[in-house]
Amino acid sequence: MKTIARKKTSNKEEKRVSIDHAYTVVLRPEPEGGFTVRVPSFPEIVTYGSDEQEALAMAQDAIGLVLEDYADIPASDPPRYYQVTIPA
Repeated sequence: MKTIARKKTSNKEEKRVSIDHAYTVVLRPEPEGGFTVRVPSFPEIVTYGSDEQEALAMAQDAIGLVLEDYADIPASDPPRYYQVTIPA
């Protein structure tokens, strides 16, 4: 498994603090070539790269965009998680 790090920087009392966040990225080879990319931490991300390097770059870009979107969402109640059973 490979991880991609995204660096986040914040200023607090004129101190710079850098925090790296690593996310697991899943590359699935496609029969016609290239890779479909999924990021388990962000199920909304599905992207593609024609080779492994491009696939990882696309994943990193997609993660950055999702994190920007999340930053724009106002704080609210924590999400609620449920389990749904599907009959056999």
